[in-house]
Amino acid sequence: MNKKLIRLTESDLHNIVKESVNKILSEMDWKTYASASDKARQRGTSYWRDKGETDLHNLLTKATSSQHRADRFADAARDAFNRDFGYQRGKPYDDDYERVAMGGDFRSSEEFGPHAVGYKSKGWGNPKKYEFGRDDDVIKSMSPEEFYQDDADAAQAFRNADSEVKNYRRGNYDYQKGKGWQLKH
Repeated sequence: MNKKLIRLTESDLHNIVKESVNKILSEMDWKTYASASDKARQRGTSYWRDKGETDLHNLLTKATSSQHRADRFADAARDAFNRDFGYQRGKPYDDDYERVAMGGDFRSSEEFGPHAVGYKSKGWGNPKKYEFGRDDDVIKSMSPEEFYQDDADAAQAFRNADSEVKNYRRGNYDYQKGKGWQLKH
């Protein structure tokens, strides 16, 4: 077998590394972290017992470690989601504060699980926000445009975030090695 010598400039090498890193990072979106959280959360005491662990201390240590790992993945999923789909105008104590983010808990049932949530200041620097997307009779009858009082950017950010989470939770995404998460057709 003949080996070929390939010469690269420093710039060529930097570009190859950059492309590789970007490819890896594109696969590490919020859905990847959420999936990792789900898998780690499944590693409770019964999982480790089925793997042959009999020592109670080791069993509990491994299960607890898995749950902490699941929580860290869930936090990373939330951070990545907010980076890619979040929206914020103003600061939390400003009268014009508006935000779109991921709400809910990865450990919870369908009702309280991850979902898109919108916040808006009540005014007068009040730190409490309205939460769009909850089962509040007043809020749930509003459209995002009504809730954000015709701030088209905030309303669209909410619609994009809401669609993204719903598609993931409904199983409308497939993971394809080398391409990341792809929406099913």
